[in-house]
Amino acid sequence: MIEYLYNKNLLHKRLVGKTIKSIEHMSNKESKYHYLPKKPIALRFTDGTSLIALKEDEVNEVGFIYLGG
Repeated sequence: MIEYLYNKNLLHKRLVGKTIKSIEHMSNKESKYHYLPKKPIALRFTDGTSLIALKEDEVNEVGFIYLGG
């Protein structure tokens, strides 16, 4: 199931408390499945879900993750 997290409250509900299992590039199989020209970074959680950086919600382009301090 693909869920787009536009809403701050929904993002908070879905992400707070999750444990990151790994941070890796999406596999070739996954990126081909979504017709992505590149392999984006995927944060994999212990519950089997992933957070993937995309440019927009149509899953056409790889995006970026900004981590500020």
